[in-house]
Amino acid sequence: MLDSTLKKVKRLYIQSGRKNNVSIVAFLKKFLKKLSTSTFESEKEAQKIDYFIRSLTKSINKREFRADYTALCMELANCMKYIIWWLNTKYDDLNLDIQVIGRTKSLESEMEKMLTLADKLDPSPIYDLFGLRFIVLNDEKPIYLTSLLISKTLNILCSLDRKDQKEFMNFVSKYANIIESSRIENFISIPFSLKPIKRSDTNNEEKYDLEKNQFNLTFPTQEEIKMLSHLEDVMKYYFMPPKAKGYQSVHLILGVDPSSDYLPGFEVELQFRTAEMHRHAEFVAEHIGYKKKKSIFNRFFHLTSFERKSFNIRGFLGYKSPDTDFVGVFYPNNFISLHLKGNISGFDSIRRNPIDD
Repeated sequence: MLDSTLKKVKRLYIQSGRKNNVSIVAFLKKFLKKLSTSTFESEKEAQKIDYFIRSLTKSINKREFRADYTALCMELANCMKYIIWWLNTKYDDLNLDIQVIGRTKSLESEMEKMLTLADKLDPSPIYDLFGLRFIVLNDEKPIYLTSLLISKTLNILCSLDRKDQKEFMNFVSKYANIIESSRIENFISIPFSLKPIKRSDTNNEEKYDLEKNQFNLTFPTQEEIKMLSHLEDVMKYYFMPPKAKGYQSVHLILGVDPSSDYLPGFEVELQFRTAEMHRHAEFVAEHIGYKKKKSIFNRFFHLTSFERKSFNIRGFLGYKSPDTDFVGVFYPNNFISLHLKGNISGFDSIRRNPIDD
């Protein structure tokens, strides 16, 4: 995009009155109206802004249902607790140790993605506005355990393996109280499916130098890759090869069938990483990408600090107070934070009451 276009968009943003005590949706609707009635100096620039407006419209639609997205993520996190207990009980030597983080992108971070896509005239949707991140903390065979967790979780949620699904529900029915068992059963009955993910043109992407391996990344074995080979069309698999800055992760989009009675058409991104991949993504890849990449983002947004403890994207106006654009009410940007591990003993606090037996 031309600098003149970006300056005009920035001016319209400021005129829309983005303030911390203003509803994000109300602000975006005002901003959208100003953009839609503005003119730009060339047909090509106007076309790029049109793509930006489309993305902005989708963002507003999602943010209006943020409470529903939060509820869906909370139910999924609760279900994952039981899946991990089931797996750790089923496999004596497994001992899965998982950190679950529910998160949402800040408004400014989302704007950066929307502008980048619009500049390329790319209509791809932004999937990760709401999502759950699963970090495997085990020291031994973390990639294998990550692949196993992905495979078993999707078998249950998306009915990819009826045998696993039935065995899991028998486990929950046996050890959980009636309320919890019914809650999980209702959640499992939601018609979930995996959405195809559009991949970028890999020929135009900067690739990680596998020979130098400057970040000493760990790569999966063929056995581990094979465990997820059936998901090739519905996942972004950054284990091997990783992205240019060494970013590694597995991304999947879990969607609710449009005909469902419960949250039809809703989509949530699931990210799976090992602990080492997460450390690299949060403290190395992100830091290098934001600091050194000459993009629309760095021309358009104001970065206040690159110190990790205070690193924050303040947006167009350089706010000095924390951004209030988050899904939950507990932590800025993170609305779930759970540490899930253990086996059947984890049910001690929720076993059936004697009267239930």
